[in-house]
Amino acid sequence: MPTTSHIPRRRVIAAVALDTHSGQRKLDGMMRFFNETLVPAGRPWDFEVQPNSFFVTPTWAARARDAGVAGVILLDYPTPERIRLAVSTGLPCVIELSERAGGGVPEGARVAQIACDARALAREAAMNLVVRQSFASFGFVHAAGAQEWTRDRCAFFRETLAGRGRDCAVFTPGRRSLGAWLAALPKPAAVCAANDETARRVADACLAQGIAIPAEAAVLGFDDDPRFCLSSAPSLSSVVQDFERCGRLVAETLERMMDGDEAAPHFLQYGARGVAIRESTLSDSPHAALVQRALEVIDANAHDPAFGVEEVARRLGVSRRLLDLRFREIGRKSVHEVIRERRLEQARRLLVETARPIEAITHDCGFTNRTHLKKLFLRTFGCSMREWRNRSARG
Repeated sequence: MPTTSHIPRRRVIAAVALDTHSGQRKLDGMMRFFNETLVPAGRPWDFEVQPNSFFVTPTWAARARDAGVAGVILLDYPTPERIRLAVSTGLPCVIELSERAGGGVPEGARVAQIACDARALAREAAMNLVVRQSFASFGFVHAAGAQEWTRDRCAFFRETLAGRGRDCAVFTPGRRSLGAWLAALPKPAAVCAANDETARRVADACLAQGIAIPAEAAVLGFDDDPRFCLSSAPSLSSVVQDFERCGRLVAETLERMMDGDEAAPHFLQYGARGVAIRESTLSDSPHAALVQRALEVIDANAHDPAFGVEEVARRLGVSRRLLDLRFREIGRKSVHEVIRERRLEQARRLLVETARPIEAITHDCGFTNRTHLKKLFLRTFGCSMREWRNRSARG
């Protein structure tokens, strides 16, 4: 880390679980902000990283200000007591919660909360499975325990499938045999696991039952953790959380709070960067392969107002009619509807993650008419763009 002795440094202390894949990626995001923004501006931090928030004790809270601490980051899902102690210092704090907002932070505290957007993750998982082939059944396997995050992922996964006319069976550990449950699913089945560790257990149970992956059961996890995804046979596909984005958002927001910026957001969300496709969901269906390639083209170009269905078909070397036919067969939506959906999701994300005016966001997301975007947003999400931004800022 660069040092500049004559520049006053803000002392920032952060709890980051560096023994985990997610923690390492979050630190990467923070360090990019540090090196790309703070250092060139001559405002580097005196940055101290702790492996967890155990340092947040009553003694530490009482002495933090005298010790020169200027800001606090807690990304290890701290306990309510540690949150209370961190808030009691009166210092700017950014705290990561489970995927459902909460945590009991007092009104008016100098605290920003960050959480993963469970709906965005689950939608990414559901849509990726829907477009791969015509599955006879869908299932969701909970992680062990009754944590909110596994319940949220399941609820939003089922919600997305229901919107496309699909049912979803659910398995809760401890109530019955996972192997027997998997064997009973009509084949071919698409199974989404609450995280990669659970996906590994699903794959092992399939192997024990003689269920072929992916021919009889496609298996998809969350987090893209190489400890589980790459050590499994077959290798596991996984929804890639944007942990680097989380780290950068945390660092940016804390810097604004330490500057006294009252417009700094109080609630932040980060989503998914897509799906890492590996052996556990590969499909040999040419129809699914065409749709998947089309989705990749759409994701890369939907922000361009001039981009449309004809351009997708041209890049893939097929007719627009055939492309729409394949999309309706597999995803029950037209290509135009999918492009519009991607643009709306981008608008929703930018309203939370940036302070850009709605006029600028309209163009950033590939829309050409602000009034049209506002009407679509209201119809799709049930609130205006301004209401969505204000609601997210309040947390």
